[in-house]
Amino acid sequence: MDVKEQNHRAQAIYKGAGFVVEGKLRECLKSENGYDSLIIMSVLRPEYERVASEANGRFSS
Repeated sequence: MDVKEQNHRAQAIYKGAGFVVEGKLRECLKSENGYDSLIIMSVLRPEYERVASEANGRFSS
């Protein structure tokens, strides 16, 4: 999936869900101020399952 480079909040949420940065599409979106870049992120099933099980452990008290 992709997220705008300036959207640090979204990137932090995705990283917390197990996503990792795979690359950057530099200046690929035209905006009012020029061009914006996109950060490409992905998560593999085992990575997602690990994060989900850790979250379950925190909330199952």
